[in-house]
Amino acid sequence: MNCGEAQSLIEAFIKDELSMRKTKEFIDHIESCGTCREELEVRFLVEMTAAELDNETDLDYDFANMLKNRIVEKKRRIGNYTLLAFLILLVSAVLLVLAFYYFIIL
Repeated sequence: MNCGEAQSLIEAFIKDELSMRKTKEFIDHIESCGTCREELEVRFLVEMTAAELDNETDLDYDFANMLKNRIVEKKRRIGNYTLLAFLILLVSAVLLVLAFYYFIIL
């Protein structure tokens, strides 16, 4: 992913509108690109401040920690999604072997 694409996805990332694949690509990019990471931090700060003003709710003002926690949570979800996809593939393969055994060999 290049910087232009990453920066175009910042708003969707903040609003949790990216697919798992795009989220992983985005996180991989911002973890290796300081410029895009800074842009994400600034836009996250603006978005959270605007949300607070619109909703008149009390937010934790540690925006850097909020963003860090959000990234950690998304990475955890990606890991869980990858594990689930692997398990589904494994179960499908086992069922296919069992079906082959049942219908062909028996």
